[in-house]
Amino acid sequence: MHREEALWIKSVLDDFDSQAISPLLDIGSASLEFRKVLQPHIDEFVFAPLTERGVQVYHVDQKPVVGVDLVGDLMDASFIDELKAFGFKAVLCANVLEHVRAPDRLAGAIAEIVSNGLVIITVPCDYPKHLDPIDTMYRPRVDELMSLFAAGKKCQGRRLFVGRRITGMARRPWKLAWLLARCLLPFYRHDGWITAVHSLMWLFRERTISCVALRVVR
Repeated sequence: MHREEALWIKSVLDDFDSQAISPLLDIGSASLEFRKVLQPHIDEFVFAPLTERGVQVYHVDQKPVVGVDLVGDLMDASFIDELKAFGFKAVLCANVLEHVRAPDRLAGAIAEIVSNGLVIITVPCDYPKHLDPIDTMYRPRVDELMSLFAAGKKCQGRRLFVGRRITGMARRPWKLAWLLARCLLPFYRHDGWITAVHSLMWLFRERTISCVALRVVR
């Protein structure tokens, strides 16, 4: 998640009273270390403010790592039923749909989990390939993303510019050196090599994220 993306998510959540979005489900959350150390802006702008407001947040992922509260597959009907029992009033799904083979099915699962609630979705729009563990290159525009939710009413939607990769590397030249070196090692973790090559190809291209906040109404 980019800093600009985290700030946009915060701006959406700030428009709602705590009771209107609690409990909140964070889909594809990754680990606590990822949210607080590797990408600290995620916790700073999204989850720390929610905690301060008393919003109860549950992090869900397929990997049982520190910081994940619920482990399961949202393509599994029994797990969806388990999540529905929590009565979630809001769902955050950031940068996940490009990593699943059936984004429409995941959107359907989200709509089941949060009936008459808030859904915040972000997906890369103009963006390089990044494997985690797959990237289907699903790159929807805002209207295309919104169309996944037949029962949704759009609150906000925008194509968010998050800058060029070279901008951040100009401040940290060692990252560029690492990227160049990584591109020379195709036989070490091939998926990581593919991601590095695509990052290099996108060094000077503007990257964008499709962001949608909507109300699922039934």
